[in-house]
Amino acid sequence: MYQVYAYGKEYACPVNILLYPMTPNVKANVATYRHHPLDASEASIHICSIDLTDTGKSHRTVAEQLRGLLTNLLVLQTEEPSTPMEIGA
Repeated sequence: MYQVYAYGKEYACPVNILLYPMTPNVKANVATYRHHPLDASEASIHICSIDLTDTGKSHRTVAEQLRGLLTNLLVLQTEEPSTPMEIGA
């Protein structure tokens, strides 16, 4: 987590993502953190996962999941945080 934060600060990235494979106990958008939670201009770290369990899925399906994830995160970035830690849907 600290390494993602450090890279985000170093390269002035407003949206930073820790990406993991999805498991039955982990949903797609796990959580969003900001160093200063109520400051919408503060860089955010999103902990997310994508479904890699079906070996019959093509790379295109994974790409579609990533595209959807990034689109959702860009929308989230424009909204004001309502709590110190936002839990994704």
